[in-house]
Amino acid sequence: CEEKEQELVIESNRIRSIVGAATDGAWLVGILIFLLAGVGIVNGLTLSVMEQAKRIGILRAVGARRRDILLIFLAEAFLVGLAGSLLGILAAEGAMIGADHWLPRMLPADLGATPETFFLVDPSLRGLVVGVGVLVSLLAGVFPALKGSWIQPVEVLKG
Repeated sequence: CEEKEQELVIESNRIRSIVGAATDGAWLVGILIFLLAGVGIVNGLTLSVMEQAKRIGILRAVGARRRDILLIFLAEAFLVGLAGSLLGILAAEGAMIGADHWLPRMLPADLGATPETFFLVDPSLRGLVVGVGVLVSLLAGVFPALKGSWIQPVEVLKG
């Protein structure tokens, strides 16, 4: 009986180390996704500023201040971050539901009991994801927004 307990303890420790490694890997993937999203947002907003240079020039010519232009592009970055974060959460929820449906079929039949769900996600994590997504998007939007706010009306309207 004692030998069986030792085997269970060893197996339990092995499972804990595997789950710990998977958790660390998930965090790393999440960080990489946020960084790549930030680069994509910088590129997208920079292109948006370049495409809208004449409109920005007109806005500046009729009295829009640099701060107004800056806020327009930061608002765009905010909305991109919010939408991306919410879509990411929906995709993750869908993947978890799919995995909960698929994983029990992959487990041995003699396992006895399978959990109702394989994923326990703290609701505050969803809020954290949205907050970090919006923050990354706002930080990524600062450079293009500053670039757009410094457009000179004379330069873009004469060309």
